[in-house]
Amino acid sequence: MTQTVGSEIDLSQFVFLPRRSTNVVESHSIPSGVFGRYLYESLRTKINASIEQGGFGGNDSFGLYEIDGSPAGSTPFLQILADQTLEPHGARTGLLAELNDAKVFDATRGKHYVDTRALILRGTKKGNRINLPIFEELAQRVDSLEVPAMVYGLKVEAWSQDKNGYGLRLVPTGEFTVIHDDRFDTKWNEYRFNETDERGLPKSLDKENGNRTWYTNDQQLSRLCLYWNLSVYSDDDNLAYSSDSGRVVSVAR
Repeated sequence: MTQTVGSEIDLSQFVFLPRRSTNVVESHSIPSGVFGRYLYESLRTKINASIEQGGFGGNDSFGLYEIDGSPAGSTPFLQILADQTLEPHGARTGLLAELNDAKVFDATRGKHYVDTRALILRGTKKGNRINLPIFEELAQRVDSLEVPAMVYGLKVEAWSQDKNGYGLRLVPTGEFTVIHDDRFDTKWNEYRFNETDERGLPKSLDKENGNRTWYTNDQQLSRLCLYWNLSVYSDDDNLAYSSDSGRVVSVAR
């Protein structure tokens, strides 16, 4: 880069770390190493603690696995619990816009899927019946809810009164946001795309052209997930399904 004498070079884009910096966690990364172990232990402790102690009584709907000491598995519940755990320390789990990142793509392509901490609501009565208590709880807390919509800004709580469902409820926080968008309608299922907008949603959906696929359905409530082939799924109404290929992605704030 050529500079004239006396001109100033803008160094504000760089972050300088001490030579012996430790415990540095990169944004848009899958937790691993010491950080991964601490995060896994924190999540496992919260899940296993009794409901009376503010935990979840070992509820398996979170779908948490351990691989090499780090958290694995992915469900919306796990992403939201990890978000609650990370937020006081200046980090979050990802929304779709943050998962549409080259670094995340490199870490997940061909290997992992990652749920967002958002859910999709639609104005139908179809889908997994055990989702109904969560859907009704969310709908009661939203004025003039229009669907289809993406909602985020939730925290997860134990819900012992829900005997036939997940035993969990999702409660809006101060961040609670509702984004109404026709692209979540079932008519766009299996359309293709290359580019995304500022929210990570597909631009210029096309029936035939595009390297990525957008999946929707007509289910009342579904998860929103970046898959290992970089397609985006909003068509899975099993909120508790998890496998050891799932991952959490932490994002600095």
